[in-house]
Amino acid sequence: MESIQSPNSNHRHACTQCNKRFGTRNDADRHLRSVHLKARPYICHETGCPRREQPFSRKDNYQNHLLKVHRKPPNRTNKSPALHKGKKESRGREDDLESCSREKLVDMLVAERGLRRDDQRRLREVEDELRKLRHKMEERQDIWLKLLAAKNQT
Repeated sequence: MESIQSPNSNHRHACTQCNKRFGTRNDADRHLRSVHLKARPYICHETGCPRREQPFSRKDNYQNHLLKVHRKPPNRTNKSPALHKGKKESRGREDDLESCSREKLVDMLVAERGLRRDDQRRLREVEDELRKLRHKMEERQDIWLKLLAAKNQT
């Protein structure tokens, strides 16, 4: 059962889809990606793993899987290279890719494409919201101008 957050709580960041509130923007974005966009970019590349066909939507769940099922601590060597976005994290990525099997590279490409689709969808949502806000602002300006014009006539 979900608890309802009061507007005055520390949960200032709302999901753009369901308005569920979160303490950080990151948590709200993670919720959007995993629940609404159904993004599953974390693929287990361990040989014979039954979860290979069922990627994880969240990094923490993927890391827990590595630890509990494969007894591997989550570190740079067993993270999905497809998920490294920042400059610091992507250093040496070309070397990592050279040592990957073709199947692993295909999996990583699919995950990258999924992330790109998610990013493009989010961008469209933000652009739509911006258009709505601009339209609302223009309507308000029209109201103010009409009020000023009415005041000038009196």
